[in-house]
Amino acid sequence: LPDPRWSFRAFQVDIARQLERPEKLAQILRWGAELGYNACFLYAEGAIRYESHPELSRTAALTHGQYRSLQRLGRSLGLQLIPIIPCLGHADYILDAPAHACLREIRGPVRMTMRCAMNQLCASQPETYVVLRDLLGEWATVSESPYLHVGCDESWHLGLCPACRRRARRIGVGGLLVEHLNRLNEIVTGFGKRCMIWPDMLLYYPGCEDDLSRDIILTDWHYEDIQPCPALPLYNYRRIRTVERFLSKGFPVIFCPKAGHDFLHNASNIKTFCQYVGDRPVRGILNTVWELSGMPFDAVLPALAYGAEAAWNGKGADPCAFLARWGAEHGSGDPAAAVEVALAVEDLQGEFWAGALRDR
Repeated sequence: LPDPRWSFRAFQVDIARQLERPEKLAQILRWGAELGYNACFLYAEGAIRYESHPELSRTAALTHGQYRSLQRLGRSLGLQLIPIIPCLGHADYILDAPAHACLREIRGPVRMTMRCAMNQLCASQPETYVVLRDLLGEWATVSESPYLHVGCDESWHLGLCPACRRRARRIGVGGLLVEHLNRLNEIVTGFGKRCMIWPDMLLYYPGCEDDLSRDIILTDWHYEDIQPCPALPLYNYRRIRTVERFLSKGFPVIFCPKAGHDFLHNASNIKTFCQYVGDRPVRGILNTVWELSGMPFDAVLPALAYGAEAAWNGKGADPCAFLARWGAEHGSGDPAAAVEVALAVEDLQGEFWAGALRDR
């Protein structure tokens, strides 16, 4: 095979929504390494054990020992394991614990952008950073990877609690965000790791990233077709050339399409994202998987295989041609049937959304 286009080729397993058993995770790691991935992110929330705060972990959370066993397997396969521990939004695993409910940014009825915004940490309380330091320090010790990912995506309700409102009047809401991210970076680097974040919230406060530490690696996610540049979710689909913007400001960037059960949609996202990135000096690619609680992980295998090939070649193949090839290699029936089913599903989804819009 020719040399890979990107040296960092990662995929993600969402164990927060569907906690795979350790033996299944081991199977996924072997499969990912065979495809050419060399890193796997585990999106965790409360699905990993926090011995410093056991009240935050689910009953069947991945223990330190289980994680280290998977880590050893990954090392033998040439694949590193990287935990994602949300440290701003998506923090219900912290805030649902009665002892930490006081750290919630929204403490009363408000008009929400999305329900997940209720699960956002307050960036003004010292206790917030005590808890986050405990969690990140614990997993900085468990994880061999040089990276820790602290999430921070979809955190639209900054500056709402009384303390945050007072601070926002002085430094702006974007200033609150950047101060929080820089504090997380100091915590992570203090434990000898490199900090990664989802950078979508930076795009809602123009200019705020000017004061953000350039040590932070931005994992830039977009999940729709990108022609000629990505649309920003929940911003009237404003189109922003995010990769150029972040690179021009001196940030290291990893670009992140989506690999899911909707193969044709996701393959198109991966293909157009690769075209958009082109020869720009990104660090690599992360194909994210956000699992549905009722959907088996194996449903995403075709899209992840497509993403692995794109990560190696630097471009995506024709999705239908790839699916026919993949079906011939892995299925027992007519590979053309896989394409027909995928096209039928895409047509049905289009009709569903068209009907939903008509009925509004």
